[in-house]
Amino acid sequence: MEEFRRYEGMIIIDPAVQTKGYNDSIKRVEEFIKEKGGTLIYTEKIGMTTLAYEIKKNKKGFYYYFEFTLTPDKISELNTLFRRDEQIIRDIIVVLNKDAIDYNDTERKKKETVKKTLVLVKEEKKKNKYIDPTKKMFCRFDRYGFKNYIDYKNTSFLFKFLNPQGKILPRRLTGNRKKWQRKVAEAIKRARQIAILPFCGDNLK
Repeated sequence: MEEFRRYEGMIIIDPAVQTKGYNDSIKRVEEFIKEKGGTLIYTEKIGMTTLAYEIKKNKKGFYYYFEFTLTPDKISELNTLFRRDEQIIRDIIVVLNKDAIDYNDTERKKKETVKKTLVLVKEEKKKNKYIDPTKKMFCRFDRYGFKNYIDYKNTSFLFKFLNPQGKILPRRLTGNRKKWQRKVAEAIKRARQIAILPFCGDNLK
């Protein structure tokens, strides 16, 4: 028998549906997890949010975040549930390691909601703070003692590793060690999948 693992997921629901439609999709997800013996640890209705890029001609979407436990063999069934629900236009599920679990628990102890943590690119465009290639580079992760986890929801931090065209900055400019550069790239790809970071520079202008 497989052991239960801890995951976090996020779905974007079509903004065209009414409030009842949002609740129906959320209810189906929650009931599935419970029926399969899993546990919902934390849930949050983030609400209607502007997407970093259009998905199925939608510029906005209703975000729902949930952290849960489930056996790995049931994750594919959960993904199937997402695909069959026509109201869900995008989804992501991430398995959490010990560092990620500690990070999430610490953020919640500080009463930091996902909605508050999820700084969208629209706000970051105004700041336009990129890494300055003229300055001496260093690995900020080693210097500031980062744990072995980079949160893909923290777009205000990830935005610093993109150039004005939207490309991921290379190690020679970021100063990151290879290990951290891989983690940054992985976090950026996850953020792009769930439409909180854009793929190209046209969305950064």
